[in-house]
Order: sequence, then C-alpha cells, then structure tokens
Amino acid sequence: MEVLGFLNPLTKEKQLKTERIKYWLSVGAQPSDTIHNLLVSEKIIEGKMKKFYSEATLLEQQYVKNPDITKIAGYEGIICGLSAIYLSMAEVINETYGKTILPVGRPTIK
Repeated sequence: MEVLGFLNPLTKEKQLKTERIKYWLSVGAQPSDTIHNLLVSEKIIEGKMKKFYSEATLLEQQYVKNPDITKIAGYEGIICGLSAIYLSMAEVINETYGKTILPVGRPTIK
C-alpha cells in the first residue's frame, strides 16, 4: 500500500503526491467519487465533478414515491437524534452526581 497524500478536514491542510497519483490512475486505479472530485478540484485530473448519493437517498428515489413516507422518516430521524442526545446527557449527569437524575432504561425497584 502506498500513501498518496493526506487531507485534514479541520485545518484544510492537504498534501497530494501528484506524480504518483497520475501514475496509479494511468495503470488502472479507480478513485472513489469523493477522491475523483478532490483530484478535479486540485486540477490533478480533468473532468467534471461527480454527484454521489447515500444509499438511503438512492433507495428513496428508487422505491419511495410517497412524500408522506419521506416526512415520517424525517421525523423518525429527529426523534432518534433527540433520544441519543438525551441518553448521552443522562449518562454524563448521572455519573457526575453519582445518582439517577435523568432515568435511563428500566426503572430499578428498591
């Protein structure tokens, strides 16, 4: 395996080995859509940016024609996200105070 560069998304620092990237592409290496777009934006290769979609988006486009189902799935995502936030807050608060302030799971019978 050869390291051809790096990209730090937090600092935007990047280093790409242009000649080695071009070599591997010339012998048949296939970049992912994300890497393809990076190489196009860095002008290492020529071409158009590729659109890419998550699996869920593709499935939705393929199978779900009913906008109500999409809306319900959105609400489900919001509820799941909020419950994850509650759980993480409860674990931190309960651990900090050494007792149950925010209940999690089944109630304990004393």
